[in-house]
Amino acid sequence: MSQPIARRTFLALSATTMATAALPAVTAGRAAAAPTALASTNGWTATDVNPFASSLTGLGAASRLALDYDHRSVGADLGSVKAFTAVEIVQESTLSRLNSRDLALYVSNDNAAWERADAEHVDLGGSTWHYLGTARTARYVKLHSHRGDTTGFTCVITDLQAGLRVYDLGPHEFVGGNGGSWAYRTPVVITNANPATLRDRAAFLSFQTLGTAALIAAGKLAPDLRDLRIADASGRELHAYSNSFGVYIRVPQIAAGSSVTVYAYSGNPGATNRIDRDTGALQVQYGHRILQRQPASADAIKVAQLPSGRMITVSTAPSLGGINARYSTDGGRSWGALETFKAFTGAPGAKGEGPQGLLWDPVRGVLTFFFRISFAYTEGGDFTDPAQNNVQTYVIQASSFTATGRPVWGTARHVPLVNQATGSPVAWALSYTNPIRTSSGAYLHAMSYIVRPDGTFVSNVIRSADGGLTWTQSIDELALPGQFGFEKGITEPAIAELGDGSIAILARQQLGRKSYLAASRSIDDGVTWSAVTDSTVLSSNTQPAMFPGTAAGSHVLTWSGHNGFSQTSYYRNNLTAAYSDDDGASWHGYQDLLGATELSAPGWAAVTDLRQVQNADSAPSGTGDRLFGWITPGDTPKTMLVEEFDRYVRDSQGALDTVNYRKATGTANGTELADWRWWRSSRTGTLDFITGQRASRRAVRLRSSANADASASRLFPAIRRGYVRAAIRLTANGGGFRLCLQEGFSDSDNAPGTALSLLVTPSGEVRATTSDTFVTTADIGHQNDDTTPADGRLIALGQYGAVGFDYQNRSLGADLYTTRTVSSIEVVDNDLVGPAGNRLDPSQLRIWRSSDNAAWTEVTGWTGVETGSVITLSGPSFSARYVKVSQPYGDTAFTFANERSRILRVLPDLGSPQAFAPLTTPTSLTTGSWHQLFVDVDLQGGAIAVSVDGTLRATLPLVHPAQVVSHLFLAFDAASTAGDVAVDELIVQDTAGGMPAVSSVGTTVPVP
Repeated sequence: MSQPIARRTFLALSATTMATAALPAVTAGRAAAAPTALASTNGWTATDVNPFASSLTGLGAASRLALDYDHRSVGADLGSVKAFTAVEIVQESTLSRLNSRDLALYVSNDNAAWERADAEHVDLGGSTWHYLGTARTARYVKLHSHRGDTTGFTCVITDLQAGLRVYDLGPHEFVGGNGGSWAYRTPVVITNANPATLRDRAAFLSFQTLGTAALIAAGKLAPDLRDLRIADASGRELHAYSNSFGVYIRVPQIAAGSSVTVYAYSGNPGATNRIDRDTGALQVQYGHRILQRQPASADAIKVAQLPSGRMITVSTAPSLGGINARYSTDGGRSWGALETFKAFTGAPGAKGEGPQGLLWDPVRGVLTFFFRISFAYTEGGDFTDPAQNNVQTYVIQASSFTATGRPVWGTARHVPLVNQATGSPVAWALSYTNPIRTSSGAYLHAMSYIVRPDGTFVSNVIRSADGGLTWTQSIDELALPGQFGFEKGITEPAIAELGDGSIAILARQQLGRKSYLAASRSIDDGVTWSAVTDSTVLSSNTQPAMFPGTAAGSHVLTWSGHNGFSQTSYYRNNLTAAYSDDDGASWHGYQDLLGATELSAPGWAAVTDLRQVQNADSAPSGTGDRLFGWITPGDTPKTMLVEEFDRYVRDSQGALDTVNYRKATGTANGTELADWRWWRSSRTGTLDFITGQRASRRAVRLRSSANADASASRLFPAIRRGYVRAAIRLTANGGGFRLCLQEGFSDSDNAPGTALSLLVTPSGEVRATTSDTFVTTADIGHQNDDTTPADGRLIALGQYGAVGFDYQNRSLGADLYTTRTVSSIEVVDNDLVGPAGNRLDPSQLRIWRSSDNAAWTEVTGWTGVETGSVITLSGPSFSARYVKVSQPYGDTAFTFANERSRILRVLPDLGSPQAFAPLTTPTSLTTGSWHQLFVDVDLQGGAIAVSVDGTLRATLPLVHPAQVVSHLFLAFDAASTAGDVAVDELIVQDTAGGMPAVSSVGTTVPVP
């Protein structure tokens, strides 16, 4: 195990005793004046989207205001240039959603031009602090909130003049001192025995090693550790967190083979306790995020940086027509009015236009823009007939710009594509991908187009060797041989040149049994391409994007969606960013760009409530920042500027939960604890928090009700080698409790990428599975107004969400992926989703089979029986790839409904359920008691060690192959009894590069 689990031995006091015990007297080791706030006149700035160039207003006003509201800033005028080291916000409530990525500190001498100051964030409950490593000098100090929404604010300052305080803390003075001073300090030597420099890693200092029992007995340390602070040799306060066994000390940097000395300060019993809530000790976060809504767009938004340095969003605004843009001169923080980017082409029969991709070539000085023109769309029509369905690709270029940086376009040119199998012109072609310029100077643009009447896609690359004047289509089509159907195939490829000169493609792979992005490679500068294979990146039905990193051979990959829903699901939240330093052979980081924002909501069962990220694009901005843009069906497009993006994706790591705020408005869509990266990922159940192992802490609580399931998810930065630890208390176990560690979000305990799957049985026994098998289910779809079922195609195959059956002559059906035997079909009602009871009679249902989802034959000789909420249809077995069940009701007053994935079962299922067996050392969890779970993860070694209450219980192989672990999944299955589990003090640490360790502890002495 990476970290031994020891019992807390430093003090035999209960939590209640610790909270009420009188603090021993402390003899001061020095005389020092208590720190006081600097005199200041405070003000604020509304809608401060660009805090680098705004001014504080309302200076001196005794305002009551919310900080986490509409990009608001609050700040202080110190009257003259003064030195300061810390800023404190005093808030009305101890419950706040703000985290270190939400707040940033700025300084100025003229209240006009501002500079960001690196500062550490810590939430002490009633106050939030930002403190500096070394003193800064400035006249004006500003604390800016990156939260841009105007609902759900949580951080309210009662009186701005009293609630914003700026300090110049002297030597041996720390945040939350409450006017007192620290009397003692103990030297602690921390060593890095690893072959590489360690940054922002935490060394564990046990209470026994620190000698806390003796310090408390001598009156040098408060019993509840409220006055324990850690600082380096220069006096800079360090992040530190105390669990029940010791203290984690985050050290900013230790060179390989070297040591540093830090100091544990004590002897200030009036201090506010920070050590039991400092998430920054183990949850390292870089990169502030600025999320903004853009004007309405029809179907896509592109972002780019122009030669002038201006940022641009390109979209189609239904209100203006043509292709439109907004420009930003401050890196994407503020935007100008919507204006025409490229006027409507006016091609005969054109119904609309949309952006595809932008490429700036600094060598030729040419901006190339791909766009599409839509001429016709017929739902359910022939996608190879241009009279029914017709979308074409065009290219236009600009080699000059106006005085304000707007491109001066040449003439648009049509880029015709050919179906390589038939030689016929392609009627439906499009792309959402930016072209690239290879090191040879060639332009490559990845395209997708339809090759069958039913809507089957392939992808292809067009190449230009003359700066975009002429284009040649590759003869190699990236396809899924033998697979066909509406929106099936290879689409939306991302393209990048690798360090060895080869060209890589990762693409959306639309087939129900696929869980990975597709991959292809070219070794001749994009002329020919290898056959499609599965990549190593688990992702559902979504578009990836690739762009170069900051070092040779490094790349960043982004994608939305989850591995657990198959490649026909339209789940497209969260948005993940990963980096590679080996040309895509392995990916690291897996940062959730939307985590702990207003859009944080991966996984709930209602598609309409997902904050979907579709066709995400990005571009560099300023120095080290990156701007992202995407559309969301049914909502306006979004942009997100991530400051210090390289640090964000590479250096952010770890997890620590000190949950204290619940979003009451989130209970309807599963986002109750979304600001803490926890989500309820089932339609039913409750997710909230209760008192944890210690009275000062809260634990996440998941509950199910009788006959209903409940599940919850927590995403964290990826680990390949590391550990996950938590305390777990089962109060009611229902039909069994499951805990899984997975590569990406899923609502299933048996999803691809599941590395560990534990089951706690109703009796409390802990079991595990090592079974790398899946029960083969089908993609469920439907057809509305299916009054002639013999030719009614199924649509929405594999999508998630609730669906009614007896509604508008709707048929339900399934794609079984291969032709196989069908012996029975179950149609399942769910009164928790729809009305109680239903009006269907089994004799009213008809069964149909098909080999191509186009021509259907009715199955005869079948009958049905209804038992409870399940109608079972059976008869002589038959073979089919597609099956469909039709019903006679044409009105909209449906009575039979369920989740799409559960409303229809085609039997027999292929494969066998996973088998669970007791751990090597038999283990049971006692109901109502806290148990310590420690999971040591080594994916490269193919093993996971599970310890409970300090004892190793089993070392298990991976359940399914997994590149990383980034998701904790908890679930209760539907059962006749309810389930209730609490999870406290979740800690995740990446140990792949090694960890620092405490090598010695010196004698406690008075502070000099």
